[in-house]
Amino acid sequence: MRILKPKEIQKALKQRNRNKIIKSLDNTFSKIIRTRDKWTCQRCGKQYTPPTRALHNSHYWGRTYFGTRWSKDNCVALCYGCHRRWEGDKQGAYKDFMHKRLPAKMDILELKARGECKFSRTDLLILEEHYEKELKEMEEVI
Repeated sequence: MRILKPKEIQKALKQRNRNKIIKSLDNTFSKIIRTRDKWTCQRCGKQYTPPTRALHNSHYWGRTYFGTRWSKDNCVALCYGCHRRWEGDKQGAYKDFMHKRLPAKMDILELKARGECKFSRTDLLILEEHYEKELKEMEEVI
């Protein structure tokens, strides 16, 4: 991963506010999850052709938990219908699915979600750059 130079960081901070950086980071991260899951709903198995808004990046621990907001372990691709169904069932079928998917990591994921986590704008820029590079590499493989 390339480290941003201080002048690059200052320039980026002046150009974009925190909310715009988070929105861009969310979009890039969502594409990474959907690409990782081969544009297929992990619940019903329906496959989609990118780009589409019908397939979502579902967070087991919601996006308000910044400790897991951009954690790949916390996210799966779900179609609109499955996302709606499981969003209201985080203590039932969704929890069972996540426990099967991450048998040894669920306790750690919960600790990360419930722990205090704050990102500076510089942290967000570095994370954004990292995920943009990762997405580009994933798309080159496809």
